[in-house]
Amino acid sequence: MTNGDVSHKLVVNHIIKVLKDAGMSPAGIAGIMGNLYQESGFSPTAQNPNGAYGIAQWMGSRADALRAYAAATGGKMDSLDTQLGFLVKESTDMGTWQKMVNAKSASDAATIWEGEYERSGGSAINTRISIAEQILKGLNDPNFDWTKLNPASWTNTADNTISSALNPFKDIASAIGAAFGGIKTITDAITSRAWWKRIGLGLVGVLLIAMAIIETQKGTITSIASKAV
Repeated sequence: MTNGDVSHKLVVNHIIKVLKDAGMSPAGIAGIMGNLYQESGFSPTAQNPNGAYGIAQWMGSRADALRAYAAATGGKMDSLDTQLGFLVKESTDMGTWQKMVNAKSASDAATIWEGEYERSGGSAINTRISIAEQILKGLNDPNFDWTKLNPASWTNTADNTISSALNPFKDIASAIGAAFGGIKTITDAITSRAWWKRIGLGLVGVLLIAMAIIETQKGTITSIASKAV
C-alpha cells in the first residue's frame, strides 16, 4: 500500500465518519460521496476555471457563505472539516439533508444531492450514481478494500463505451472543457447541457467577431479605392 493509498483511505473514512456522526444514513452517505468524488475527488482545495471551490465546488454567494462559516467557526476555508461542517449546515438549511436521510437507495440519494445541492444540471449523473452504489457496498462490507477503488471502476458501462469510442479526442475535449466551464471528462462534456450551451455562445461570439473584421476590411478597401479615384 502506497502513501497515496493510505492518504486517500483516511480521507474517505474521515468523510464517512463525519457524515455518519451528523446522522446521515448509509444510502445518504453514499449519495453525497458519489457526488463529492465527481465534483472534486474529495479534495478540499480543488478549484475549476470558473472559480468553483472545495469538495462540493461551491461558487459565488455559496463560496462566500463557506468563507463566512470558516471565519465564524475559527476554521480555514480549505479545511476538510470546515467544508464538511458547512456542507451539513447548508444542506440542512436547504431541507436537502433530511431528504438524504430518508433516501431509499444510493441511486436515489445521489440523484437528490445532484439536483438539490450540486445543481449541475444532471452532469455525469450516471457516474455519480455508479460511484455512490460502489461506496454503499463498501459501507456494508467490513472487508471492502477501499484502496482498490478507482475512477475507472466507478464509471458505468455506458460511460466507458462513450469514453473508449472517443478516446482519440480526449485531450482536445478536455482542453475545450477547461475553457468552457471546467468540464472534467469527455463523458461530462457529452452529457452536460451547460457545456453545449457555452459552446454555442462561444461560436456566436466568434461569428460576431468575424463579421466585425470583415466589415472593417470592407471599409478599408472602400477607403483605398476612393483615394485611388
